[in-house]
Amino acid sequence: MKHKKKLRRLGVNKDQRKALLKSLNTALAEKGKITTTLARAKELKREFEKLITLGKKGSLHARRLAYQRLQTEKAVYNIFDVYAPSLKSRIGGYTRIYKLKNRLGDNSEIAMIQLVDLDKLPTTQTEEEKTSKKKKGDTLKEVKQDLEKEEKATAEKKDEKKEAVEG
Repeated sequence: MKHKKKLRRLGVNKDQRKALLKSLNTALAEKGKITTTLARAKELKREFEKLITLGKKGSLHARRLAYQRLQTEKAVYNIFDVYAPSLKSRIGGYTRIYKLKNRLGDNSEIAMIQLVDLDKLPTTQTEEEKTSKKKKGDTLKEVKQDLEKEEKATAEKKDEKKEAVEG
C-alpha cells in the first residue's frame, strides 16, 4: 500500500533531498523569490508554507524548529519578524508558483516561486545594512570607482593644504 507516500523524491536520496530543501528554503526566506525546477518548487511550497505557519506562532519553540529547517539567522529573522506579521491575516497560500520556459540544456520545466504580495511586504534589510557604505554585492568595478573617488578627494585635500602653507 502507498499510504503517506506523497513526497517527491527529486531524483536524489533522502540526505541530499533534505539538504536541497534546506538550501531552497533558506534562499526563498532571504530573497523572497527564486527560480528552480517545477518539481522542486512544488515540494518547496509544502515545506515553506509550514515555516510561515511556524513564524505566525512566534513562540520560542517555533523559532527553534525553524532554525532546524533553515541555515542562516537572517532567514529565520525574515520569516518571524518580516513575513509572518504581514501575512498574519492570511489562512494559507503564502507562496505562488509561476511556470517559466523550459531549460535549454535538458528541457526541464522551470518555475519561479515567490511570496504572495512580495511588493507589499516590508523590506528585509536591517538598519546596519541600510547605513553601511558598501554591501557584499558590490562589483569589482564599483569598488574601483569608489577607490578612485577617494584618491582624488585626498589628492585635492593635499593640494589645498600646500596652497594654504605656501600662501
